[in-house]
Parts: sequence; structure tokens; C-alpha cells
Amino acid sequence: MANINNLAMATAMAANPSISIKKGFLGLTTKIEYKPTKSPVKVITTEFSNDAGSRMRQLLNLPAARLDEELKGAGRPKDTPVGPYLMEALVSHDHRFAAVQLFRYAGTDREAITDIRVAEGDEAAVLSRLAE
Repeated sequence: MANINNLAMATAMAANPSISIKKGFLGLTTKIEYKPTKSPVKVITTEFSNDAGSRMRQLLNLPAARLDEELKGAGRPKDTPVGPYLMEALVSHDHRFAAVQLFRYAGTDREAITDIRVAEGDEAAVLSRLAE
């Protein structure tokens, strides 16, 4: 599992009032919690091929109801071990919070191609299906 400190969206998520990020002993571990439900939050990073990354970008721009329909129909794009697209996500274990952002590698750097999409409640349950 990835570490939140390695995510490009770490600063934005640390400022989110619904998220609690606490360092463990000597700063070696990090515990992330969705405050309203006290649910642990996991960090997920996934890479995609060109086609799957383009599809993921389209899905991230859909409204929640339409995203749900698309995921029920075609499903989530298949990830790949090494690809030109990188998705960073935070998902609470109870699926009541999700944050997802998509990047494209440019050489050795990554550049954001979507804004961070943050959702709570029922929308988060739908959005979290993109990450898991």
C-alpha cells in the first residue's frame, strides 16, 4: 500500500476538514481516518495504459449518477503494472469518503490531468469503485 506522504494530493488532503492524518511513533507510520464515521482510510495508487487512462479521465469527469451507470455497464478500466497514467486515491473502509486524482507521466515527472475529485456519502461509494 502506498504512503500518503508520497502522494501529490497529500497537502490538499491534509487540509480537508473531514480527514485526520496522524503520524505514528517516530513518524514511521501514518494513520488516516475519515472523521465523521471514524473509518480508516487507505491510500491507493494504480497505473493505467494509454487507453485505460483516457477512459479513466472520462469517467472522473462524469456526474455521480452517470458514473454509476458506466461502472455497472463497462466496469472499471483495467490497471497495468507500468503505464503512462497514474491514479492516486484515498478511500475510507466504509466507502463514505473517496478522493481521486489522475496524472500522466511526462518523462520522470507526473502532471495532474484532472482536479482532485472528493466525494462523501453515496457519491463516495460510487467513486471508490474506480479505485478498488
